[in-house]
Amino acid sequence: MKKSYTFSKNIFNFILIIFFLFFILIGLTFHNNEKIFSMPLTSQSEISNSDLESLMSEIFIDNYDNVKNRSAGSSGERDFANILAEKLSSKGFEFLPNSESFIQSFQISNDLNSQNVVGFINNNSQNNIILSAHYDSIYKEDMVGETISYGFNDNLSGVIGVLSLTEILQNLTPQPNFNIIVAFYGAEEIGCKGSEFFMEKLASDIKSKILLAINFDSIGAGDFLYYYHSDFPTTYGESIDVLANSNDALKKLGFNRLFTTLTGNGLNYSNIGLKSDNASHLKNGINSLFFFAGNLDSFNGLGFFEKQGEQLIMHKTDSKETIDLIFGETYYNNIANTVSFCFSVLTDDNFNETNFYAGQINSLIFSDWILKVSGVLLIIIIIIIFKISTKIKRNKTVENNNNNDKIKLK
Repeated sequence: MKKSYTFSKNIFNFILIIFFLFFILIGLTFHNNEKIFSMPLTSQSEISNSDLESLMSEIFIDNYDNVKNRSAGSSGERDFANILAEKLSSKGFEFLPNSESFIQSFQISNDLNSQNVVGFINNNSQNNIILSAHYDSIYKEDMVGETISYGFNDNLSGVIGVLSLTEILQNLTPQPNFNIIVAFYGAEEIGCKGSEFFMEKLASDIKSKILLAINFDSIGAGDFLYYYHSDFPTTYGESIDVLANSNDALKKLGFNRLFTTLTGNGLNYSNIGLKSDNASHLKNGINSLFFFAGNLDSFNGLGFFEKQGEQLIMHKTDSKETIDLIFGETYYNNIANTVSFCFSVLTDDNFNETNFYAGQINSLIFSDWILKVSGVLLIIIIIIIFKISTKIKRNKTVENNNNNDKIKLK
């Protein structure tokens, strides 16, 4: 019996060692690439809060009844897409090369269609950047039919952030040394369908010359602003981090992972928890930069929260009324700060082909099946450890009983 127990114990120790080595490897990978930073809530943007509020009124509030429900495939989503297309047209955007419209339609089910809104600024460069945000939302009403959630933060904040950043870049003299692709994605809330379709249809000669894709998702409502580039070290990521560290607008937050309050656990926010359109960029090997607002240090309970001491807003009470009550001007400050930092990145001397070249992202690492296989293996390891642990405890109980019987016989 003792020999069997020792053998089981050795197997248990071996699996434990493999288990911990697995997590140490993940931890070291994240440790070597510290990518999450917080931004203080002071306005440092090239654009004022009043400008942002005016833009919000123009594209959304003035059209509220028609576009408050922007669920994927809804008439409100389609109407808002047309508003965004008109906005791009009025700002002098061109169609994306080989396209005949700002609207890029795609099917999301047998009876539902969605659409992306895509514009192009041709600065006669060989290189491109993408500025993106999804414009669909989760819509909710209360028991009496009053609207309580329509995506004022998720993701109208990202939409006006992209429009504002684009306007600043358009006003530069001389023009930037890159062409600008603006992409407003539909059907993000049901699995990033719009961004997946956009990347699938994007011409290879354009895709291969993308220096950086910047994605804004829920950048207004949060105690902190965060950015993320990838799970592994890259030259472009290091360039962004250097700029962040040298910029008084940012201070390093440290290791964090979304969807947990245990921000001191040594794990970084990773692609495993990345559910925004930025995932579509990474899966296609595109250098990516993703911004969101929230409070990863919040101890309100299990999960992601925007503010310490407040309940989750995302998808639940995401309305202008709620955001105004909890965040006030901070909402627009966050958007302004995000725009300001992105402007700093795109106009920095280090934003060039030497640091932001194609091929830095291994798309295989970010593929869905790799993540699923990793998850399955982790579950299998946990099950094996549990079963062996149970067997060891049972054997130990039998051994103790046998020893007690021997003692009684003596």
